[in-house]
Amino acid sequence: MKSFYILLISVLLLIGCSTTANKKNELVSQASYATNDSLHNKRIDLALKYSDETIKLINPPKKRIPIKSISFARIDPETRLQIRESITILPEGNSRTVSINSKEYFELLKDRETARVFAQGEKGWKDYSEKVELQKKKDAEIQAKLIDELAKEKNKKIGFFDILKYGAMGIALIPIIIVVIILSWLVKIIIRIFKKDAVSKT
Repeated sequence: MKSFYILLISVLLLIGCSTTANKKNELVSQASYATNDSLHNKRIDLALKYSDETIKLINPPKKRIPIKSISFARIDPETRLQIRESITILPEGNSRTVSINSKEYFELLKDRETARVFAQGEKGWKDYSEKVELQKKKDAEIQAKLIDELAKEKNKKIGFFDILKYGAMGIALIPIIIVVIILSWLVKIIIRIFKKDAVSKT
């Protein structure tokens, strides 16, 4: 009976895990599309933010796809030393690049519509980031609860009232078990009848 109670707790917790897993899948789906839309709309800044948040929700792959940066060497005119600089590769298109917090970036923000678009992008990302943190907290709570409940049941002694309770639960399950057995028996009979009809027709 003790093992039955542990199983019952596990099933209830698994249902909770399934619910939180669905919410996690929705968050990952949202960010995957947001990252894709950001790249297609040349918002590399938002694509990086969404991808950084998303990997917090999933385990690293067993085999990561290798992505290498591209850099080139140049001579610093002041120190005359050779330094390597990484370059940003963009898809084809007639567009210019603006770095965050650069002089040109702050000039762009003086335009009301541009500032509104930037603010809208930042708000969407911040809302998503808060949902990710909340999801991570829920995942940790469910896992801790499962471990705690299983540990309690492992060390719990079954008393007289527990035996009565488990016995009552077992008795309540008897009608369900009987119905399942009868249905299974009926299905077997129907299958046999159909098989006999098929053989007689041939």
